[in-house]
Amino acid sequence: MDLINLVVAFLCIIFVLMGYNSMKTSGVKCYNLSFFFFFFCFLLNTTKLSIYQQDKTFDDIYYLIIGSLFFFFPIYFSEKCKIKKWKHGNLFNITKLYFVFLVVYIATKIYISTIVGWRINSFLTSTFLVNGDSLSVPGYTGLAAVLQWTLLMMTPLLPKKKMFLGVIFVLALIVFSFLHVKRGDIMRMSVFFLILYLYRSFQVSSIRKTNKKQMLKVGLILSLILFVFIQFGNIRQEARGEEKNELVQLLGLKYNNNALAWVYGYFAINYDVVRLYYDVKNNNKPDALKGIIGGEEDNPYNKSINGFNATTFLSPFIIDYGIWFFVELVIFTLIICFFLFFSKKLRHDSLYIFITSYVALFPFGNYFLSRAIFSSMILFIFISLFLKEDS
Repeated sequence: MDLINLVVAFLCIIFVLMGYNSMKTSGVKCYNLSFFFFFFCFLLNTTKLSIYQQDKTFDDIYYLIIGSLFFFFPIYFSEKCKIKKWKHGNLFNITKLYFVFLVVYIATKIYISTIVGWRINSFLTSTFLVNGDSLSVPGYTGLAAVLQWTLLMMTPLLPKKKMFLGVIFVLALIVFSFLHVKRGDIMRMSVFFLILYLYRSFQVSSIRKTNKKQMLKVGLILSLILFVFIQFGNIRQEARGEEKNELVQLLGLKYNNNALAWVYGYFAINYDVVRLYYDVKNNNKPDALKGIIGGEEDNPYNKSINGFNATTFLSPFIIDYGIWFFVELVIFTLIICFFLFFSKKLRHDSLYIFITSYVALFPFGNYFLSRAIFSSMILFIFISLFLKEDS
Protein backbone atom coordinates (compact mmCIF):
# COMPACT_ATOMS: atom_id res chain seq x y z
CA MET A 1 0.00 0.00 0.00
CA ASP A 2 1.26 3.48 -0.91
CA LEU A 3 1.04 5.08 2.55
CA ILE A 4 2.59 8.38 1.47
CA ASN A 5 0.01 8.61 -1.31
CA LEU A 6 -2.71 8.31 1.35
CA VAL A 7 -1.05 11.07 3.38
CA VAL A 8 -0.86 13.28 0.28
CA ALA A 9 -4.52 12.55 -0.54
CA PHE A 10 -5.53 13.40 3.04
CA LEU A 11 -3.60 16.71 2.93
CA CYS A 12 -5.12 17.53 -0.46
CA ILE A 13 -8.63 16.93 0.89
CA ILE A 14 -7.91 19.31 3.79
CA PHE A 15 -6.52 21.98 1.44
CA VAL A 16 -9.42 21.61 -1.01
CA LEU A 17 -11.90 22.07 1.84
CA MET A 18 -9.92 25.08 3.10
CA GLY A 19 -10.01 26.67 -0.35
CA TYR A 20 -13.72 26.00 -0.74
CA ASN A 21 -14.52 27.36 2.72
CA SER A 22 -12.46 30.48 2.00
CA MET A 23 -14.41 31.12 -1.21
CA LYS A 24 -17.62 30.57 0.71
CA THR A 25 -16.75 33.09 3.43
CA SER A 26 -14.55 35.61 1.58
CA GLY A 27 -15.76 35.36 -2.00
CA VAL A 28 -13.76 34.19 -5.01
CA LYS A 29 -10.18 35.49 -4.76
CA CYS A 30 -6.91 34.75 -6.48
CA TYR A 31 -5.43 32.91 -3.50
CA ASN A 32 -8.40 30.68 -2.61
CA LEU A 33 -9.49 29.76 -6.14
CA SER A 34 -5.96 28.81 -7.27
CA PHE A 35 -5.26 27.04 -3.96
CA PHE A 36 -8.48 25.03 -4.31
CA PHE A 37 -7.86 24.05 -7.94
CA PHE A 38 -4.16 23.18 -7.53
CA PHE A 39 -4.82 20.73 -4.73
CA PHE A 40 -8.02 19.43 -6.34
CA CYS A 41 -5.95 18.35 -9.36
CA PHE A 42 -3.31 16.88 -7.04
CA LEU A 43 -6.08 14.97 -5.25
CA LEU A 44 -7.20 13.62 -8.63
CA ASN A 45 -3.61 12.50 -9.20
CA THR A 46 -3.66 10.39 -6.02
CA THR A 47 -6.36 8.14 -7.53
CA LYS A 48 -3.50 6.59 -9.56
CA LEU A 49 -5.60 5.73 -12.61
CA SER A 50 -2.50 5.34 -14.81
CA ILE A 51 -0.27 2.27 -14.72
CA TYR A 52 2.75 4.55 -15.18
CA GLN A 53 2.27 6.29 -11.84
CA GLN A 54 4.71 5.22 -9.13
CA ASP A 55 4.41 5.29 -5.36
CA LYS A 56 4.70 8.71 -3.77
CA THR A 57 7.80 9.62 -1.74
CA PHE A 58 8.67 12.29 0.81
CA ASP A 59 10.13 14.26 -2.12
CA ASP A 60 6.58 14.76 -3.39
CA ILE A 61 5.54 16.27 -0.07
CA TYR A 62 8.60 18.54 -0.09
CA TYR A 63 8.36 19.78 -3.68
CA LEU A 64 4.64 19.69 -4.44
CA ILE A 65 3.06 20.50 -1.08
CA ILE A 66 5.61 22.44 0.99
CA GLY A 67 7.03 24.01 -2.17
CA SER A 68 3.68 25.22 -3.44
CA LEU A 69 2.94 26.81 -0.06
CA PHE A 70 5.95 29.09 -0.62
CA PHE A 71 3.79 30.62 -3.35
CA PHE A 72 0.30 30.49 -1.88
CA PHE A 73 1.10 31.94 1.56
CA PRO A 74 2.67 35.21 0.28
CA ILE A 75 -0.20 35.59 -2.21
CA TYR A 76 -2.70 35.14 0.62
CA PHE A 77 -1.07 37.80 2.82
CA SER A 78 -0.62 40.24 -0.07
CA GLU A 79 -4.35 40.07 -0.80
CA LYS A 80 -5.23 40.80 2.80
CA CYS A 81 -3.59 44.25 2.62
CA LYS A 82 -5.97 47.18 2.22
CA ILE A 83 -4.94 49.29 -0.76
CA LYS A 84 -6.16 52.74 -1.73
CA LYS A 85 -7.34 53.14 -5.33
CA TRP A 86 -5.56 55.43 -7.78
CA LYS A 87 -7.16 58.45 -9.38
CA HIS A 88 -7.02 57.91 -13.13
CA GLY A 89 -6.48 60.39 -15.93
CA ASN A 90 -8.70 60.95 -18.96
CA LEU A 91 -6.22 60.64 -21.82
CA PHE A 92 -7.42 57.44 -23.54
CA ASN A 93 -10.95 56.60 -24.61
CA ILE A 94 -11.46 52.87 -24.06
CA THR A 95 -13.57 52.28 -27.18
CA LYS A 96 -11.28 54.17 -29.58
CA LEU A 97 -8.12 52.61 -28.14
CA TYR A 98 -9.68 49.14 -28.23
CA PHE A 99 -10.62 49.61 -31.89
CA VAL A 100 -7.06 50.67 -32.80
CA PHE A 101 -5.52 47.72 -30.93
CA LEU A 102 -8.00 45.31 -32.51
CA VAL A 103 -7.24 46.49 -36.06
CA VAL A 104 -3.48 46.30 -35.45
CA TYR A 105 -3.85 42.84 -33.86
CA ILE A 106 -5.82 41.38 -36.78
CA ALA A 107 -3.58 43.06 -39.36
CA THR A 108 -0.44 41.75 -37.63
CA LYS A 109 -1.79 38.21 -37.48
CA ILE A 110 -2.68 38.29 -41.18
CA TYR A 111 0.73 39.77 -42.07
CA ILE A 112 2.48 36.97 -40.16
CA SER A 113 0.44 34.38 -42.07
CA THR A 114 1.48 35.88 -45.43
CA ILE A 115 5.11 35.26 -44.49
CA VAL A 116 5.09 31.89 -42.71
CA GLY A 117 1.61 30.53 -43.48
CA TRP A 118 -0.77 28.78 -41.10
CA ARG A 119 0.34 25.96 -38.84
CA ILE A 120 -2.74 23.91 -39.73
CA ASN A 121 -1.48 23.70 -43.34
CA SER A 122 1.11 21.14 -42.22
CA PHE A 123 -1.73 18.61 -41.85
CA LEU A 124 -2.49 18.93 -45.59
CA THR A 125 0.75 17.24 -46.58
CA SER A 126 1.48 14.99 -43.58
CA THR A 127 0.34 13.97 -40.11
CA PHE A 128 3.28 15.82 -38.59
CA LEU A 129 2.49 19.12 -36.87
CA VAL A 130 5.31 21.63 -37.30
CA ASN A 131 6.70 23.40 -34.26
CA GLY A 132 4.92 26.72 -33.65
CA ASP A 133 8.25 28.49 -33.06
CA SER A 134 9.23 27.89 -36.69
CA LEU A 135 6.17 29.92 -37.80
CA SER A 136 7.00 33.07 -35.88
CA VAL A 137 8.22 36.38 -37.27
CA PRO A 138 10.60 38.24 -34.93
CA GLY A 139 8.97 41.36 -33.54
CA TYR A 140 5.56 40.85 -35.13
CA THR A 141 4.73 37.60 -33.34
CA GLY A 142 5.59 39.18 -30.00
CA LEU A 143 3.53 42.28 -30.84
CA ALA A 144 0.52 40.14 -31.73
CA ALA A 145 0.80 38.22 -28.45
CA VAL A 146 1.05 41.40 -26.35
CA LEU A 147 -1.95 42.95 -28.14
CA GLN A 148 -3.94 39.74 -27.79
CA TRP A 149 -3.66 39.59 -23.99
CA THR A 150 -4.01 43.36 -23.60
CA LEU A 151 -7.24 43.26 -25.62
CA LEU A 152 -8.47 40.41 -23.45
CA MET A 153 -8.00 42.53 -20.32
CA MET A 154 -9.63 45.53 -21.99
CA THR A 155 -12.73 43.62 -23.16
CA PRO A 156 -14.66 43.73 -19.83
CA LEU A 157 -14.18 47.53 -19.76
CA LEU A 158 -16.08 48.12 -23.00
CA PRO A 159 -19.50 49.76 -22.65
CA LYS A 160 -22.42 47.47 -23.56
CA LYS A 161 -23.18 49.36 -26.78
CA LYS A 162 -19.60 48.77 -27.98
CA MET A 163 -19.34 45.15 -26.85
CA PHE A 164 -19.58 44.01 -30.47
CA LEU A 165 -15.88 44.95 -30.69
CA GLY A 166 -15.21 42.43 -27.92
CA VAL A 167 -17.18 39.80 -29.83
CA ILE A 168 -15.06 40.47 -32.93
CA PHE A 169 -11.90 40.05 -30.85
CA VAL A 170 -13.10 36.78 -29.32
CA LEU A 171 -14.02 35.39 -32.75
CA ALA A 172 -10.67 36.54 -34.19
CA LEU A 173 -8.76 34.85 -31.36
CA ILE A 174 -10.70 31.60 -31.89
CA VAL A 175 -10.11 31.63 -35.67
CA PHE A 176 -6.40 32.43 -35.38
CA SER A 177 -5.98 29.81 -32.64
CA PHE A 178 -7.66 27.21 -34.85
CA LEU A 179 -5.48 28.08 -37.86
CA HIS A 180 -2.35 27.95 -35.70
CA VAL A 181 -3.59 24.81 -33.85
CA LYS A 182 -3.29 26.57 -30.48
CA ARG A 183 -6.23 25.45 -28.37
CA GLY A 184 -4.29 26.68 -25.32
CA ASP A 185 -5.08 30.30 -26.20
CA ILE A 186 -8.79 29.49 -26.46
CA MET A 187 -8.68 27.73 -23.09
CA ARG A 188 -6.88 30.64 -21.42
CA MET A 189 -9.40 33.11 -22.81
CA SER A 190 -12.28 30.89 -21.64
CA VAL A 191 -10.79 30.60 -18.15
CA PHE A 192 -10.42 34.40 -18.00
CA PHE A 193 -14.12 34.97 -18.74
CA LEU A 194 -15.19 32.15 -16.43
CA ILE A 195 -13.23 33.62 -13.51
CA LEU A 196 -14.56 37.08 -14.38
CA TYR A 197 -18.08 35.69 -13.98
CA LEU A 198 -17.20 33.84 -10.77
CA TYR A 199 -15.47 36.87 -9.25
CA ARG A 200 -18.35 39.23 -9.96
CA SER A 201 -21.12 36.76 -9.10
CA PHE A 202 -19.79 35.11 -5.96
CA GLN A 203 -18.70 37.89 -3.65
CA VAL A 204 -19.19 37.92 0.11
CA SER A 205 -22.42 39.90 -0.08
CA SER A 206 -24.06 37.39 -2.40
CA ILE A 207 -22.24 34.12 -1.73
CA ARG A 208 -24.83 32.89 0.77
CA LYS A 209 -27.67 33.89 -1.56
CA THR A 210 -26.25 31.93 -4.47
CA ASN A 211 -29.15 30.13 -6.11
CA LYS A 212 -29.29 26.93 -8.08
CA LYS A 213 -29.57 28.86 -11.35
CA GLN A 214 -26.15 30.49 -10.80
CA MET A 215 -24.55 27.18 -9.88
CA LEU A 216 -26.12 25.62 -12.97
CA LYS A 217 -24.61 28.39 -15.13
CA VAL A 218 -21.15 27.74 -13.69
CA GLY A 219 -21.57 24.01 -14.24
CA LEU A 220 -22.64 24.53 -17.86
CA ILE A 221 -19.73 26.90 -18.56
CA LEU A 222 -17.23 24.46 -17.05
CA SER A 223 -18.75 21.60 -19.03
CA LEU A 224 -18.57 23.65 -22.24
CA ILE A 225 -14.89 24.54 -21.68
CA LEU A 226 -14.09 20.90 -20.95
CA PHE A 227 -16.06 19.76 -24.01
CA VAL A 228 -14.21 22.19 -26.30
CA PHE A 229 -10.88 21.10 -24.82
CA ILE A 230 -11.64 17.42 -25.44
CA GLN A 231 -13.08 17.96 -28.94
CA PHE A 232 -10.15 20.10 -30.10
CA GLY A 233 -7.84 17.40 -28.78
CA ASN A 234 -9.75 14.71 -30.68
CA ILE A 235 -9.66 16.75 -33.90
CA ARG A 236 -5.91 17.21 -33.51
CA GLN A 237 -5.50 13.46 -32.91
CA GLU A 238 -7.51 12.52 -35.99
CA ALA A 239 -5.52 14.98 -38.11
CA ARG A 240 -2.38 13.15 -37.02
CA GLY A 241 -3.91 9.86 -38.10
CA GLU A 242 -4.11 8.52 -34.54
CA GLU A 243 -6.83 6.22 -33.23
CA LYS A 244 -9.26 7.50 -30.58
CA ASN A 245 -8.20 4.99 -27.92
CA GLU A 246 -4.50 5.61 -28.59
CA LEU A 247 -4.53 8.30 -25.91
CA VAL A 248 -5.84 5.77 -23.38
CA GLN A 249 -2.99 3.39 -24.28
CA LEU A 250 -0.30 6.08 -24.13
CA LEU A 251 -1.50 7.19 -20.72
CA GLY A 252 -1.83 3.62 -19.49
CA LEU A 253 -5.28 4.44 -18.21
CA LYS A 254 -6.99 1.67 -16.27
CA TYR A 255 -10.34 2.55 -17.86
CA ASN A 256 -10.97 2.68 -21.62
CA ASN A 257 -12.51 6.15 -21.76
CA ASN A 258 -11.16 8.78 -24.15
CA ALA A 259 -12.69 11.79 -22.36
CA LEU A 260 -11.27 10.60 -19.03
CA ALA A 261 -7.88 10.18 -20.71
CA TRP A 262 -7.85 13.84 -21.80
CA VAL A 263 -8.86 15.03 -18.34
CA TYR A 264 -6.45 12.78 -16.44
CA GLY A 265 -3.64 13.38 -18.92
CA TYR A 266 -3.76 17.16 -18.45
CA PHE A 267 -5.21 17.65 -14.98
CA ALA A 268 -3.57 14.87 -12.97
CA ILE A 269 -0.58 13.16 -14.59
CA ASN A 270 1.23 16.55 -14.57
CA TYR A 271 2.17 15.96 -10.94
CA ASP A 272 3.98 12.77 -11.93
CA VAL A 273 5.80 14.57 -14.75
CA VAL A 274 7.21 16.99 -12.14
CA ARG A 275 8.76 14.02 -10.35
CA LEU A 276 10.93 13.35 -13.41
CA TYR A 277 12.79 16.60 -12.70
CA TYR A 278 13.74 15.88 -9.09
CA ASP A 279 17.09 14.31 -9.98
CA VAL A 280 18.12 16.20 -13.13
CA LYS A 281 21.33 18.19 -13.25
CA ASN A 282 20.42 21.71 -12.13
CA ASN A 283 21.20 24.88 -14.07
CA ASN A 284 22.17 26.75 -10.89
CA LYS A 285 21.06 29.99 -12.53
CA PRO A 286 17.66 31.74 -12.69
CA ASP A 287 16.70 30.72 -16.23
CA ALA A 288 13.00 30.67 -15.29
CA LEU A 289 13.03 34.32 -14.20
CA LYS A 290 15.19 35.32 -17.17
CA GLY A 291 12.35 34.19 -19.42
CA ILE A 292 10.30 37.15 -18.20
CA ILE A 293 12.83 39.60 -19.65
CA GLY A 294 14.55 37.75 -22.46
CA GLY A 295 11.81 35.46 -23.69
CA GLU A 296 10.83 31.93 -22.72
CA GLU A 297 13.74 29.60 -21.94
CA ASP A 298 13.66 26.18 -23.58
CA ASN A 299 13.27 23.21 -21.28
CA PRO A 300 16.70 21.48 -21.56
CA TYR A 301 15.22 18.10 -20.59
CA ASN A 302 11.60 18.10 -21.83
CA LYS A 303 10.65 15.08 -19.72
CA SER A 304 7.39 13.32 -20.44
CA ILE A 305 5.34 10.23 -19.68
CA ASN A 306 4.72 8.75 -23.13
CA GLY A 307 4.39 12.23 -24.64
CA PHE A 308 2.48 13.82 -21.74
CA ASN A 309 4.87 16.64 -20.87
CA ALA A 310 2.50 19.15 -19.24
CA THR A 311 3.81 19.92 -15.79
CA THR A 312 2.99 22.20 -12.89
CA PHE A 313 4.31 25.72 -12.29
CA LEU A 314 7.06 24.34 -10.03
CA SER A 315 9.20 22.44 -12.55
CA PRO A 316 11.11 25.45 -14.03
CA PHE A 317 12.34 26.38 -10.54
CA ILE A 318 13.23 22.75 -9.73
CA ILE A 319 15.24 22.53 -12.97
CA ASP A 320 17.14 25.69 -12.02
CA TYR A 321 18.02 25.00 -8.37
CA GLY A 322 16.87 21.53 -7.32
CA ILE A 323 16.17 21.30 -3.58
CA TRP A 324 16.82 25.05 -3.27
CA PHE A 325 14.11 25.82 -5.83
CA PHE A 326 12.09 27.78 -3.27
CA VAL A 327 14.60 30.67 -3.36
CA GLU A 328 13.81 31.49 -7.00
CA LEU A 329 10.15 30.62 -6.40
CA VAL A 330 9.87 33.22 -3.62
CA ILE A 331 11.37 35.90 -5.90
CA PHE A 332 8.84 34.96 -8.59
CA THR A 333 6.05 35.08 -5.99
CA LEU A 334 7.05 38.59 -4.93
CA ILE A 335 6.86 39.69 -8.58
CA ILE A 336 3.31 38.31 -8.81
CA CYS A 337 2.45 40.04 -5.50
CA PHE A 338 3.76 43.27 -7.02
CA PHE A 339 1.36 42.97 -9.96
CA LEU A 340 -1.48 42.01 -7.64
CA PHE A 341 -0.76 45.20 -5.71
CA PHE A 342 -1.10 47.26 -8.90
CA SER A 343 -4.25 45.37 -9.88
CA LYS A 344 -5.84 46.45 -6.59
CA LYS A 345 -4.78 50.07 -7.18
CA LEU A 346 -6.78 50.22 -10.41
CA ARG A 347 -10.47 51.10 -10.32
CA HIS A 348 -11.46 48.02 -12.34
CA ASP A 349 -10.81 44.31 -11.89
CA SER A 350 -9.52 43.22 -15.34
CA LEU A 351 -5.84 42.91 -14.40
CA TYR A 352 -6.74 41.11 -11.18
CA ILE A 353 -8.88 38.61 -13.11
CA PHE A 354 -6.11 38.14 -15.67
CA ILE A 355 -3.56 37.32 -12.95
CA THR A 356 -6.03 35.04 -11.19
CA SER A 357 -6.77 33.12 -14.40
CA TYR A 358 -3.07 32.41 -14.98
CA VAL A 359 -2.45 31.43 -11.36
CA ALA A 360 -5.45 29.09 -11.57
CA LEU A 361 -3.71 27.34 -14.48
CA PHE A 362 -0.67 26.44 -12.35
CA PRO A 363 -1.49 22.70 -12.36
CA PHE A 364 -0.71 22.75 -16.11
CA GLY A 365 2.39 24.93 -16.14
CA ASN A 366 3.74 28.41 -15.44
CA TYR A 367 2.44 30.65 -18.21
CA PHE A 368 3.70 33.74 -16.41
CA LEU A 369 7.25 32.92 -17.48
CA SER A 370 6.67 34.65 -20.78
CA ARG A 371 7.81 38.08 -21.88
CA ALA A 372 4.55 38.63 -23.79
CA ILE A 373 2.41 38.06 -20.69
CA PHE A 374 4.40 40.46 -18.52
CA SER A 375 4.63 43.03 -21.30
CA SER A 376 0.85 42.96 -21.76
CA MET A 377 0.29 43.48 -18.02
CA ILE A 378 2.70 46.42 -17.93
CA LEU A 379 1.06 47.95 -21.03
CA PHE A 380 -2.39 47.49 -19.50
CA ILE A 381 -1.33 49.17 -16.24
CA PHE A 382 0.04 52.13 -18.19
CA ILE A 383 -3.15 52.42 -20.25
CA SER A 384 -5.33 52.15 -17.15
CA LEU A 385 -3.63 55.12 -15.52
CA PHE A 386 -4.88 57.37 -18.32
CA LEU A 387 -8.09 55.59 -19.23
CA LYS A 388 -11.33 57.45 -19.72
CA GLU A 389 -14.07 54.84 -19.58
CA ASP A 390 -17.24 55.37 -21.60
CA SER A 391 -20.43 55.75 -19.59
